[in-house]
Amino acid sequence: MKPGAVVAHIVILVKEGKGASPGKKAMKIRLIREENGQPLGFGRALLRRICPALDSAPCSIGYLWPAWDAKGQTFADKVMRTVVVSTE
Repeated sequence: MKPGAVVAHIVILVKEGKGASPGKKAMKIRLIREENGQPLGFGRALLRRICPALDSAPCSIGYLWPAWDAKGQTFADKVMRTVVVSTE
């Protein structure tokens, strides 16, 4: 991986740890812990970046799960106990 890509990933993780990556800010949403409404922090954000493997494991159904889940969570969100909320 190129050094610039590594730096970009770290910046995104720091932003996600605070609740909103640049893309989430543009969409006016943020990611918070389900239990207390606080941002994830760097460590949990890093772990959550690994979790999408869970979403793709059983025929990628985890990516479709939010369509019928009451909280709109993917499998990764359920494991990490996170929810995406509107900032408006």
